Amino acid sequence: RLVPCLFPLAAMTIKAPRAARSTPADVVNAEMHADSHDEGDDEDGAGTVPPPPNIDVAEMGRNPFERRLCAAIVEAAGGGSLRDARAGLHVVSVGRFDRSEKRACACGQKPLLRVFHLRHKGTGKQLDIGASCAKKFKMIGDVETQEAERALHNLEQLVQNPEMEMRGDLCKLARQTGLMASTEVEMMRKGRPQDEEYINELKATVLSGLDLVRRDVGDIVDQLGIPPRPVAADRRAIVRLVILGSRRHLLNVIDQSKLEATDLNLGKDVAEKPEQSLASEAAKLGFFEEAKLLLDAVGWGGPHALAALLQSVKKERLDFLEYYLAQLNAAPPDKETARLAVQAGENSRMLEVLLHWCSRSTGQEVQVFLDEALREACVSGPAGTVHRLLAAKARDKDSHALLRWCARLGGSGKDAA
Repeated sequence: RLVPCLFPLAAMTIKAPRAARSTPADVVNAEMHADSHDEGDDEDGAGTVPPPPNIDVAEMGRNPFERRLCAAIVEAAGGGSLRDARAGLHVVSVGRFDRSEKRACACGQKPLLRVFHLRHKGTGKQLDIGASCAKKFKMIGDVETQEAERALHNLEQLVQNPEMEMRGDLCKLARQTGLMASTEVEMMRKGRPQDEEYINELKATVLSGLDLVRRDVGDIVDQLGIPPRPVAADRRAIVRLVILGSRRHLLNVIDQSKLEATDLNLGKDVAEKPEQSLASEAAKLGFFEEAKLLLDAVGWGGPHALAALLQSVKKERLDFLEYYLAQLNAAPPDKETARLAVQAGENSRMLEVLLHWCSRSTGQEVQVFLDEALREACVSGPAGTVHRLLAAKARDKDSHALLRWCARLGGSGKDAA
């Protein structure tokens, strides 16, 4: 009579799973993830990570999370040894993901909160790794790990209080990412009261840029679609990443018609220092199509256009120069452009194109350009260039430049002059 009563209980006992025993590795792992991952919320992260590739298991460690992490690193490197794969990693950004984004560390745990964004130099593939994982398993060198941790801490401070100082490690990371120019890093370091407004705008740009640089294009579009974004800091961050960060494909994620001239500033005084213009940097790097798009948006009549013009003359890019001169409202070529055109040499077509522009243009700016070109030619140009400029009605009001030219020629050349 007792058998039928006891059998169900026996069946239940047989079916009940055994409690998993905690290994030392599991204990270490739980402590390791305390600051980068939320406790007790693994969801499907650990179960969906692909198995490690065929490499030495002993090299990858006994901890299952470490093995998954090492497998992801080797895969990002395109194969090979774990040592070589690690050597190719470098930090491209740091940040925090919101819990609602449910991001996973490369080790499989989720949600990922405090994160180092690493990229392999050889393949360009990015890995999102918890800050504690990167430190515990030495994914990068000790110095770079310490710099990234300090930068992340500083970033978290700025998010909580924008009035906080932006320190050296975060500035260095922003510079490497393409979010700051070297002159801006120096400005941030000095922290002068007269620069406070620009510094505050720059900090907002860096915060936005470090959030965007770690995302793919689709994710960026989604983020910028959440009101009140995009704001001015987002626009400035994107154009900096396009030019200084060489992420040219990102220019299409923003409405270019909304760009303003100040979005291209890399300093406070672009009019006096053309190198403080993103348009100038674009031309300097050979990104002439991007320079055209930026100037189509903000206009061809200001200092950014002139800055790009100077770079096009330096690089002897006739296509950009002719496009520039065809713009109805383009700022007229200035004295510096005249000097550079003469210095390009007699065999260059830069001066020829500019003289053609002079022949079909009017205004005082044309005469100023011609006169400055003549002065430069008298100092360093060949005789043929001087003759061409004189034929184009260039003037030397006090004859000082022409007298210097005559003295430079000497002999029969001086008599002919």
